[in-house]
Amino acid sequence: GMPPPPPPSPRRRSAPRRCAALAVVLAARMIAPSTASMRSIEAHSLRWERVRELPARLSQATASRLSAFTVLIAGGCVSETPGAPCAATAATWVYDVVSDAYAATAPLAQPRRLHGAAVAGEDDDTVYVAGGFGADGAFVVTVEAYRSGAWTELLLEIDVHAPTVCVTFDGLVFVFDGDGRGDAFDPAQNDETSAFSEEVALPEVRRTGGFGMAVVPNTTTRVAAVAVGGCAVETEVLVESAASDEGGPETATWSTAPGTAAYPFAASGLAVVAAAGHVYAVGGRACAQSSSETTPSSAVYRLRTPLDDGWESVFDVPEPLAASAAVAPWAEVVQDDDSSYEGAILYVFGGEAVADRPTNASYRLVTSVVQGGSSSSDDNVTKFYLTNILPLGIGILVLCGVLYAVWRCRERDDAETPAPGTDAAEGSGMLVLGGLQASSGDDSRAARDAGDIVGVDDPSSSKDGVEMVDIDLSDDGEAAKRGDIV
Repeated sequence: GMPPPPPPSPRRRSAPRRCAALAVVLAARMIAPSTASMRSIEAHSLRWERVRELPARLSQATASRLSAFTVLIAGGCVSETPGAPCAATAATWVYDVVSDAYAATAPLAQPRRLHGAAVAGEDDDTVYVAGGFGADGAFVVTVEAYRSGAWTELLLEIDVHAPTVCVTFDGLVFVFDGDGRGDAFDPAQNDETSAFSEEVALPEVRRTGGFGMAVVPNTTTRVAAVAVGGCAVETEVLVESAASDEGGPETATWSTAPGTAAYPFAASGLAVVAAAGHVYAVGGRACAQSSSETTPSSAVYRLRTPLDDGWESVFDVPEPLAASAAVAPWAEVVQDDDSSYEGAILYVFGGEAVADRPTNASYRLVTSVVQGGSSSSDDNVTKFYLTNILPLGIGILVLCGVLYAVWRCRERDDAETPAPGTDAAEGSGMLVLGGLQASSGDDSRAARDAGDIVGVDDPSSSKDGVEMVDIDLSDDGEAAKRGDIV
């Protein structure tokens, strides 16, 4: 019978394929770390990302940093159905930035909205909530403290109206409204006779709508806090007195920032947060004298301290929002002789596209501002390509050239090597497998069709192009049975 055909020789991957595969591996290993380096030299790296929706349609709430990985969302105005008016709530949630999930926690002692919140305590482990409107629309004058998963109502009352904002400065919690009222209390004390500070600097600008305030620690400019919004374009700053080495609330005063720091439009319902040397104002609603029903804005502005450059526009939030809650759970500022890095992660929770009609949409903004000495960002980008991408490209080209040369050498060696089972010295005419005798004419064609003829050296020896070879099975029968070439 016919012997089994020899196994096919394994296909060798061609040099171009090898080169391409190796180039992809090298590029992945070298570009991956370089991508982080590329981000670090971008002058402004901003992008919005949508995160998990709130468990409820919520606006006019507060968001406070518990840690770099957790945020406390307290109170606000909740709507049960889409498009329905909202009502003050006492619900609170803890948002985990790593798992992108919300967990309900202990509720407030009483519902409140448009209230203020500030983080204080020995280890910044306590969130204080003050003021706001209650479920009946009246001012809430109590203060509550959240710590270790529970709320405690403090034994003091504030003398401010709503909307209310809170900031922490020099170990005290300041509470302000837009009508020129303000209080400050010491978190370490819990009695109504000594908790409040008698000397509280009050903002000068009256703010009739919801406004925002953020603390901006900056020892160089001594700017302690920034107030913006409330249907006023003026930006106010709380500045420590340069004459006092110790600073503190008794030596701080409010003043209107230069005209270059005026907000781009008179807005209410701004979500204001400070992070990495900047103050961010998100969304808000343009104030109209004829009607309070104005369309919210999707604009986001950023103010750097000192206030020389004023507010600059950055990437808009994906949808128009007013009365959102904003927080920066992580921020970092690193400076050395050659460069400086400022980075932060901001979150915006809920808000309103229509007045008193909340949404549950939430977003995250990743910011990065890096400056390398006196070099511009374009110089840094050029340096990155010269020191990373260019050597990588040259290396890949050299590698491909070497692999191509090796491949060509192997192809030439294969062409000069005789096929297995042939004898170049003898030049005999034909090889026959299986011990069949080929004859002239149609029989030779049958032998070829049967796959028995595997080689012809001299086509001119036969009219059919086949030289006949007689096979004697008496001597080589065993070889033929084994499938050897005879």
